Amino acid sequence: MTKEYLIEEIQNTATFYIEGYPIEDIMLFLYYVQNGETEDALQTLDTVIQYISQNIDTVFMKRYICYELLITYNHRLKQMKYTLNKKEILDLVSHNDDIDQLHASLKTSVIHVCESVKNNEKSLPKRIIKYIDEKFTDPNISRTQVADYFSISIYSLSRLFKDDVGIGFTEYITAKRLDRSRHLLLTTDKDIAEISLESGYNDPSYFSKVFKANYGLSPSKFRGR
Repeated sequence: MTKEYLIEEIQNTATFYIEGYPIEDIMLFLYYVQNGETEDALQTLDTVIQYISQNIDTVFMKRYICYELLITYNHRLKQMKYTLNKKEILDLVSHNDDIDQLHASLKTSVIHVCESVKNNEKSLPKRIIKYIDEKFTDPNISRTQVADYFSISIYSLSRLFKDDVGIGFTEYITAKRLDRSRHLLLTTDKDIAEISLESGYNDPSYFSKVFKANYGLSPSKFRGR
């Protein structure tokens, strides 16, 4: 997301705009939370809360701005597919009248969210591989489809494969499909067209071409050798 997009999103979330309101600090706060950067998120939250405490005079306005901050924060968590449990929600909402207590509750929430983000990042490669191992026979599986499913960029998916698997996304899919096709050729009497389809290839001719390029033999010759 671009900086301009995030600022516009925050402006659209709030029901009004106050001159001098720290939109960029809120944008940074949400950005750090989304990326699991705990220390930076907490420091930026301190800046936002300090602004509210020092620059907003009336209790009503402080309450209202705190409410808007919570709405914006919750909106970003939903985009991240992170769900606050009932206790977390009640804890945040119940302290909306007291900015210091709200600050403490938000800090606790941010720490939990950032830890969850970091844990998910660690397990992400395993989850992606598991997903592909279950879906590689789908002819429509693609880098874009997998990246969209896990809400990451195509670049991040490609980098993840290179760093954690050691081969590229396409190479991994091809290896899985060819391994399955070899198994079917050696253990069943199914014809080449059936094996092609069950291995993830709609086109038997293309399947045969890929198979021969990797094993030096056509599927039928591989079976009959």
